[in-house]
Amino acid sequence: MKILKRVVVIIILSLVVGTAALLLVTYTPTDGNLLLGLKNMFSQKSDNSNIEKDTSFSDYADSVVDSDLGVVRGTSEKNSTAAEFQKWLTSRWAADKDPTEPIDTSYDFFAITVVGDTYVEARMNESSEEITLTLQCTPENTALFKSFNMVFVSANFEIIEEIKPGDMLYAKCAPGPSCQAVGPDCLLIRRPAS
Repeated sequence: MKILKRVVVIIILSLVVGTAALLLVTYTPTDGNLLLGLKNMFSQKSDNSNIEKDTSFSDYADSVVDSDLGVVRGTSEKNSTAAEFQKWLTSRWAADKDPTEPIDTSYDFFAITVVGDTYVEARMNESSEEITLTLQCTPENTALFKSFNMVFVSANFEIIEEIKPGDMLYAKCAPGPSCQAVGPDCLLIRRPAS
């Protein structure tokens, strides 16, 4: 029994010493001050993006953290596109109409299947045929909502950097014989991961 207690004590001491060594190596800044390193590790930005500047999330300087979707690009302030979409949703629900219908006849619905560097492939209006779209969405006219309750998440982001396969998109087709480009207003709808 004494041997077992000594082995447990040795294992615990080894874990403590190993953890302390890891902290010293990992979080000590160049001036050698461990407390400063730990303070910087846990520091928060002064704005509302909830993202540290000193971490690997620095690419998400303008980001929102959502409990269901995680980190998404944009800001938590609604723009006019988001407000228009919510106004339309409210009127649809109040009139007991299908909330998945397009905002008006000039908006089309797309289910995103593939995302490229400068384009997406999508199924339009529940069609099984895929089309290739060029996204001409302007950041000030983009918004992201999460389904199924259509809760606003973020706005004002570069859509090609945020859109993912599985997203749904409400947007206007550019003038022309077929829908090859959409914009400038673009609304992403994303389902939370199960």
